[in-house]
Amino acid sequence: MIKNTARGQFFRFVAVGGAFASLYVILATVLTDWLDLAHWAASGSAYLLVIPPAYMAQKKLAFESSANDRTAFPRYLVLQLASLCAASGNAYFMSISVNFDPVLVYIASAGIAIITNFLLIKFWVLADETT
Repeated sequence: MIKNTARGQFFRFVAVGGAFASLYVILATVLTDWLDLAHWAASGSAYLLVIPPAYMAQKKLAFESSANDRTAFPRYLVLQLASLCAASGNAYFMSISVNFDPVLVYIASAGIAIITNFLLIKFWVLADETT
């Protein structure tokens, strides 16, 4: 296992996030193809289904945190909702205002989300309340 340094946490955070992003894609595809849900409903449902296990994996595997779930999980939910809104807003703004190629917009949004989420999970969501 990679040491519990900021660098190690970041690499584990990206690995855990990548695994759950892949799970999201699989779930959304299954909900669309097999259950014939509308794309927006499949996407939202898959996103919501992935949040609890992603939180636990980030907490235990990426950050090796013992934060209280009664405080940390609601913070994680707020962060995920804010992240979803920010990524959508960023993509909208960049596509209409600057007229970037959509793929570049998505890559930029993902990069911003990765760094922002890492910092907010580390220093807010799972912050040690005793310090």
